[in-house]
Amino acid sequence: MPRSPGRPQITRMPVTAADLTDAVELPVPQGLTIRHVTDRPGMRDLVNAYAEPLGFPSEAIDTMVERKLEYLSRDPKLIHLVGLLELTGGGSGRRE
Repeated sequence: MPRSPGRPQITRMPVTAADLTDAVELPVPQGLTIRHVTDRPGMRDLVNAYAEPLGFPSEAIDTMVERKLEYLSRDPKLIHLVGLLELTGGGSGRRE
């Protein structure tokens, strides 16, 4: 995993990327919205969504957010998308 000069590696995780240029249209669950993450609060939400389930330490969150924002600033082709599913029908109404 490439590291920025002078920064310690805090963790390893798989990179997930896909070229969606020719994506096939699939059925979309009701209540699903896809959002382009472009700012610090959105990136924090994104990182928080996967950090705990994947076992990342909570003290690494800030560093992970900063690194993701740094990567975005260096490569205009790189984007982060997040899917938000609004639960309905007797659920808590929270987003997943």
